[in-house]
Amino acid sequence: MANIRVLTKLDNLNTQDIITDSLKSKEIRIANQDSSILRINRDNKRVGILMDDPQHELHVNGTVAAKTKSFIIPHPLDPENKLLRYGSLESPYHGIRLTGRSFTQDGISIVTLPNYICALVKEEEVSIQITNFKHDHILFIDEIDIPNNSFTVKSHCYSKLEFFWSFTAVRKDVPDMIVEFFPESQN
Repeated sequence: MANIRVLTKLDNLNTQDIITDSLKSKEIRIANQDSSILRINRDNKRVGILMDDPQHELHVNGTVAAKTKSFIIPHPLDPENKLLRYGSLESPYHGIRLTGRSFTQDGISIVTLPNYICALVKEEEVSIQITNFKHDHILFIDEIDIPNNSFTVKSHCYSKLEFFWSFTAVRKDVPDMIVEFFPESQN
């Protein structure tokens, strides 16, 4: 028999001891009355936290917090001998960022965003940057139309003008992040 200590409530560090003899089996499942708290499947090498059927190697149905976050991949120029580590960028909000390349035709460009943007982001919390490519004409954002998943770039020059764009927005499908807090009230 193995004794596993599970953190059940972060705010006051409540724990629960769970005794299991399944540490050598193909699957370990620690559950409360409603659903899985922790599920480890050795066959498909998946771990689920608050998930009955994890779809990824680590699948968490909730929030994840860490001092740092990064990913490690084989180095694209020397995958046999080197690894590449990149850190995640931090911000005081849960957001999305999309980038692209477009051009104006007859002084206008309507950039179409994915059809789910209107359901994912706060309309009033959108920021768009544009960068000219191989020209020095003035380009400007004329309209941001989140209900129709698009934005419009205009110019007073009627030549074809190429540009890069970056769309950043705050998500509305999750609660706003509490940025400053005391440790005993973490959310």
